[in-house]
Amino acid sequence: MAFLLRQGPARVNVQNRIPRTPADSAARLSVQERLLLFCLASGTDWRRAGVSAAAATQLLVRDLICRETSAARFRLSPLGWKVFAALVRTPNSGQDGDAA
Repeated sequence: MAFLLRQGPARVNVQNRIPRTPADSAARLSVQERLLLFCLASGTDWRRAGVSAAAATQLLVRDLICRETSAARFRLSPLGWKVFAALVRTPNSGQDGDAA
């Protein structure tokens, strides 16, 4: 059962909290949504990779992608690039003493 908190005029669903960091957003992505981010970052045709239009719509709503000149062309938004970076980051990245 979801609990609703009253905060001013809007209600916030406690169980479906909005992710606070790009890593949180990356952890909540479906396989198709992750694949779409990889396709857009690499310039691969996402439709040929089998990504559905519904996955593209979900990322568009979450502001991870934005439309280019035509309705069917997308690119990563600034937030989308941050989430993509969180996806490709290794668990040891950023730590000193990593073996190359």
